[in-house]
Amino acid sequence: MNLLVSTMVGRDVENTFPERKLKERGEEVLRVENLTGDGFRNISFTLHRGEILGLAGLVGAGRTEVCKAVFGEHPLKSGKIFFENKEVRIKNSKAAIELGIAYATEDRKYDGLMLGRSIRENSSLANLKRFTNKFGLLNKKEECRTVDEMSKSLSLKTPGIEQLAKNLSGGNQQKVCLIKWLLTDPKVIIIEMLRRAQKISIC
Repeated sequence: MNLLVSTMVGRDVENTFPERKLKERGEEVLRVENLTGDGFRNISFTLHRGEILGLAGLVGAGRTEVCKAVFGEHPLKSGKIFFENKEVRIKNSKAAIELGIAYATEDRKYDGLMLGRSIRENSSLANLKRFTNKFGLLNKKEECRTVDEMSKSLSLKTPGIEQLAKNLSGGNQQKVCLIKWLLTDPKVIIIEMLRRAQKISIC
């Protein structure tokens, strides 16, 4: 084996398989047991703090349906969902958001963005209560400051946060979708990725 490797790379390689130190696993945040619904059945997995979990499969394999089920947008026939070690019933997306679950969909034009609205409006949409006072009045100054900071941290290419979402490139539209959910301070964020795989990760 060593001879084969050295012949391929043109030099001696002393440590072909270096030892990797694994980080200590964080506490459990999300667990699903035997989830079954239209398009999927008996799905189980566990997600710990700091982990990234990938769900891969062919188109039609049920990846999106599983993610939407966790987010309360796809009905379950059976199975259990545990969040922070407590069994929960996520009946809709509002309940998921209140728990700390976010869902950045791949279909930004259909249900990810309001294309006729600004970056600012799209970014704060999922957590407007963060920018409103007890009378329901919007603190636009704080909204602008927060959205601007997040836009810069993700290197969003735009002349300003009042730019309409429809005038952004596809990649920058996806960034706005992500900004919208990051501003909810999620504990778990589900990210759909161009019909190849879904990721469920911990923030």
